[in-house]
Amino acid sequence: MARNPTHAHVTFHRDPDLPGFELRYSRYGGHAFRKHTHAAYCVGLVESGESDFYLDGCVLRTAPGDVVCINPGEVHACNPDPGSAMIYRMAYLAPAWIDRVGAEIFAPGSGGFRFTRPVLRDADIFEAFSRLYLAAEAGAEALEKEILLVSALGALLTRFAGVAPDPADGENVAARAVRELLEADPAAGLTLDDLARAAGRGRYHTLRLFREAYGLPPHAYRTQLRVEMAKRLLSQGRSIIDTALETGFSDQSHFTRVFREHTGATPNQYLAG
Repeated sequence: MARNPTHAHVTFHRDPDLPGFELRYSRYGGHAFRKHTHAAYCVGLVESGESDFYLDGCVLRTAPGDVVCINPGEVHACNPDPGSAMIYRMAYLAPAWIDRVGAEIFAPGSGGFRFTRPVLRDADIFEAFSRLYLAAEAGAEALEKEILLVSALGALLTRFAGVAPDPADGENVAARAVRELLEADPAAGLTLDDLARAAGRGRYHTLRLFREAYGLPPHAYRTQLRVEMAKRLLSQGRSIIDTALETGFSDQSHFTRVFREHTGATPNQYLAG
């Protein structure tokens, strides 16, 4: 959450030539976000400032020149140092981009690709993604942008990614069943009993399994889903009030507060792009 809005600035770029690719430019001072996850892969470039970067229970440091890589579902938060003007560009990439390029590098049908290091100090990777981000912001031709994106992803995956195992034991199956219930309709007014029935476990066991699997309690995970759903609706031209109600928020004020806590921007800023 942007706690000092006088030192915060954020813009978004959604490129019609690169579906499933969204770019944000951010400048923050002080604390920026609460712990959250994304359904997308994230690749960020730290241009200025230093911060504590929380990722799945660990606290790392980031500094200018670092490349930050976040896998889908990893709980994270970035808190710039007090008095530090944190400036970064972050791309959110639909899994289809990673899956396709990864299959070309590793093997067709491999799937489950994961970044193996969250913070990289690699000048070549930084430069490759910087060229991509600047080309997207400048409105370069579609072929140029696609070449830059595939080239940057190829370099990143070749050096800093692998194929993750796909656990399928009973406890993970139970947590997945709850996740799928939440994802089926994020706006639904589900109860804890509903979640426990989906998991086939008791309520306490269901909560423990879900948090162990996804790093967040079910209600926080559902809020994430609602915010992602809201971003899709807003990008399609829906009004803020209609988006708030369709995604299960009680009113526009509640929606705006939660949206800002999870994205570092208001719905109006997101609409402005």
